[in-house]
Amino acid sequence: FWPQVVKTRGDYYLKEEKKHLEELNEIKRKLKQENLMQTKYKNILVLLGSVTLALFFIESGLRIAGELYLKKLYTHRVPAPGSTTVVCLGESSTAGLWVKKRESYPFQLRMMLQEYYPQKNIKVLVPPHVGQNTSQMANRIEDYIHLYDPVLLIIMAGYNNETSWGESHVIKFLKVDSPGIFKMKALIWLDHFRLFKLLRYAYIRFFYRKVPYYDSKMKNLRKVNYIWGGPELSVLSPEEQKRILDISLSHREAFIKLWRYDIETIVSAAKEHGVQVLLMTYKGFINDLLLHDDWHLNLKGYSLIAKNAFESIRDNKLLER
Repeated sequence: FWPQVVKTRGDYYLKEEKKHLEELNEIKRKLKQENLMQTKYKNILVLLGSVTLALFFIESGLRIAGELYLKKLYTHRVPAPGSTTVVCLGESSTAGLWVKKRESYPFQLRMMLQEYYPQKNIKVLVPPHVGQNTSQMANRIEDYIHLYDPVLLIIMAGYNNETSWGESHVIKFLKVDSPGIFKMKALIWLDHFRLFKLLRYAYIRFFYRKVPYYDSKMKNLRKVNYIWGGPELSVLSPEEQKRILDISLSHREAFIKLWRYDIETIVSAAKEHGVQVLLMTYKGFINDLLLHDDWHLNLKGYSLIAKNAFESIRDNKLLER
């Protein structure tokens, strides 16, 4: 009887010990899993942090490089001290695309003003960002005023707003009521990042060229003295152009609010610095004043704009500071 009891107790203790060992191993296994998960999460966080930090430094580097480049580009355009400077804000029509420089309205206007004010050193400048929408102008107005110290600001802008969405403030006035609007707002938000712009340019430059609607305008940009933005840097298929136009036509009120918002921003900045503003808006049928593309003005059209601007400046004494 005694040996049997001892054996039974021994088996009992062995079973208990085995049970404890199994529990201990289970605890160790769970701890190991938790450590692995913690290590995994830690590695993911480190990776995300590293990627975020790398993107931050790349974005910062691109912004610094852009500022240095633009500072160099601006320098030779800055008028000499004592000049009476007029800055013309607008799109490619303000720059005089498709006509000779002396036929553009800013050049003609300078000649008229210099003749009327012989005692002044008149400078009429067009900033190197041409082809912009009004939001891009509003975003840079403080830079323009600081760099050029203008007496007068002439604004003839808004035509590009519905087809050029880079940096556009239209997202302030649009509700997400369709996938197209969501995509539009997302792309406009991404367009604020220099890295996104660089990647988009690289994609268009090296991969998009094989599509049938790609033309040589990307290469021709190197021959232009301006930083063409907006539609001049867009490569769109007919389907994409139709989609953009459909969104613009179906949200007219939002684009009207956008124009007013941007113009108010520009005018407020000008007034804050004591700069006069001349707003040039035209409506109606002007087919006889347009070139072959039915978009940009011909010599007659630019002459009319220059004449109207000159008369407004003269009659309202806008160059009297």
